[in-house]
Amino acid sequence: MKKPIMVLKRFTLLITIMLSLTSCTIIEYLGMSGDILVSVFSTKRPELVSYSPTKTIIRRFDLSENFLRPFYSQDENLVIGLVPGMMTFSGLPGYLNLKTGRISSCGDQFYDSIIDDPRSENRFQVIITDTTTVVSYDLETCEIIEMLFDIKPNLNGNEYFFIDSSSLASDGIKLYYSLGRPLNGLMKYVYTIYVLDLKTAETSEIGLGFYPMISHDGEKLAYFYENGLYIYDVLGGGTELIQTFINVDQNTSPTIDWSGDNSHLLIQTIDYSKEPFLEQDIYIFNLSNKALVEIPVKGLHPSWVR
Repeated sequence: MKKPIMVLKRFTLLITIMLSLTSCTIIEYLGMSGDILVSVFSTKRPELVSYSPTKTIIRRFDLSENFLRPFYSQDENLVIGLVPGMMTFSGLPGYLNLKTGRISSCGDQFYDSIIDDPRSENRFQVIITDTTTVVSYDLETCEIIEMLFDIKPNLNGNEYFFIDSSSLASDGIKLYYSLGRPLNGLMKYVYTIYVLDLKTAETSEIGLGFYPMISHDGEKLAYFYENGLYIYDVLGGGTELIQTFINVDQNTSPTIDWSGDNSHLLIQTIDYSKEPFLEQDIYIFNLSNKALVEIPVKGLHPSWVR
């Protein structure tokens, strides 16, 4: 009877060592500034992939469930993101603990985007957006901290508008968002970008476009309009078309993310015709020389590690 006990002890020790090694490895390779995090959506083997553009190193981490729009929190041991349901472009706000490998999520309300809240030092504080609201949210308590914007009081009669996405400047004052509305009752939509001053409550229209993303210094706003990627000069007011794509579908939540030094953009547009659909192309755009380079990783919703 001693032999089975010894085998069980060795098996338990092996599992403990494997978990310990996995935890250390995750923290090491996900903590490099300038790397890129990518979600690999799968019903069998979901993954979080880390890619280093400078060292061309790809590392993969198996997840217990799918995890979308991953980005590093202020704590190097946490990755923030969305835990999807049946849809692959929205999910429950949550986080991945790199020490345990566990994914935790909040509530039953699905959101379309999740970003860091630059106003707070709370590692669990984020900003999440659904079709009608933008809120500051605590992932540890699963509670809304502050309502930043609510479209419902601004609607008149049978008007139908919805929030496409939002981005908060690092000063915590300027909230950029895009609103969509049906075009003449058809299955087509027009998107307009606005900026809301959270101190004065004043709203200004920037122009047509969707998925706005403000740079870390607050000086440039990147966004899509039709099949083009544009840069809006917040200080000067000018707009520049910097890249065109074959097909940009705003209904599938494309991705724009600024590098830490604001010199590059991480870009993904969703191609419905691509097979397999969940293995989408990802690009880095150099704002200095206008070079567009595809990275050797396929997946969804990439983000920079800063």
